Amino acid sequence: MRDGPLTLDTLPGGLRFVSENVPQAESVALGLWLPAGPRYESPETSGLSHFLEHCLFKGAGQRDTRQLALEADELGGDLEALTEREATVIELRVLPEDLERGVSLLFDLAFRPWLPAEDLELEKQVVLQERKMAEDRPSDVLGDLLLERMWPDHPFGYPILGREEVLLSCDAACLRDFHRARYFSSGAVLAAAGPHDPYRLLSLAQAALPNPSPAQPPEPCCAPPTFSAGDWLKPRDFEQVHVALAAPCPPAADDARYALALLDNILGGSVSSRLFQAVREERGLAYAVGSSLSLFRNAGMVVIHFSTEPELAVEALRAVAREMRRLRLQGVTEDELVRAKQQARRSLALSLESNMARAGRLAKNLLLMDRILPLREALDRLEAVTSEQTWQWAERLLVSESLTMAVVGPVDNALWRDLRAVREDL
Repeated sequence: MRDGPLTLDTLPGGLRFVSENVPQAESVALGLWLPAGPRYESPETSGLSHFLEHCLFKGAGQRDTRQLALEADELGGDLEALTEREATVIELRVLPEDLERGVSLLFDLAFRPWLPAEDLELEKQVVLQERKMAEDRPSDVLGDLLLERMWPDHPFGYPILGREEVLLSCDAACLRDFHRARYFSSGAVLAAAGPHDPYRLLSLAQAALPNPSPAQPPEPCCAPPTFSAGDWLKPRDFEQVHVALAAPCPPAADDARYALALLDNILGGSVSSRLFQAVREERGLAYAVGSSLSLFRNAGMVVIHFSTEPELAVEALRAVAREMRRLRLQGVTEDELVRAKQQARRSLALSLESNMARAGRLAKNLLLMDRILPLREALDRLEAVTSEQTWQWAERLLVSESLTMAVVGPVDNALWRDLRAVREDL
């Protein structure tokens, strides 16, 4: 397993370019990553990154809304945009012969959107419907509650959909100001993977950039968030009780990422994990149970989560706590560590079948670590992790004082008291 030929460069306007040539592939994946998301917002702009992402498609360059849709379909229909916590991403997959049209489309959407006032008011209604849909999804409600309480009064704790009052008060002038403040070439990354000539792609990107290139304004302050432990409940009329336990951990560039990734796999990140086997397979206490690791530029978190009916919630949390305590006190076995390393290697190999995943890995490397992490280095660092290192992180993270608990669902006072007692006894 190895990287294809990589090209890394910076255009005169400051846009960073990274590409991986994959000659055996049939298509080229393009991703334009822009510094817009909750990490760059304030209470007064919370949610504008997501709203702007929606509104990019209301006309851009020489194309109106319908022409944008028609061209995207002509190119294969693989145009997407999404707002993440630290970036807004516009992605497109094209055939090699359509590379010029694809680059033009991406750069027009990012740097030449129309943002017409009449269409923005209509799009507000779409986003309001999206907000209502999210309120019906327990995982969204739980995730927003967890981050808000874990990192209070910090951009990492803001919801991606933002505040409704900010959305309703935003007019065309407000959104254009926000676009100028966040969509600048010196903060962007263009990533590509597939069969292409990187120097031709560089030339196409240079030609597609606005002239002069949008300059970077003063960067908003985003110091590392301060963690807040505690227990938080949002009663909701859902069918199940949804529980998340989160602990802060080092950011993406920290060497701890390798031990943390293996610890997450052993704890709840796979079907052979301790939580999946103990809670679901052996006791049938939950259908959904597991853990996840999220790493950002200057923060990170390990999250344990499950959902079950109210009558089983306390027993399920006891089972989760038992596995956390056992891992913290006894560490991992060598067999578990070997299996986790094998899965990590094979999972990475399988992900490389997707050119979009390859391009996304390159872009995130630059955005989160300011370097490209070679595959060989990543594999060697994973292989070098010891059981002692994973045990040390288990001892540090899987303790009551390191955890925030968030719960949503049909929870009365008695159930809430019992859940808190289990968490405090960790």
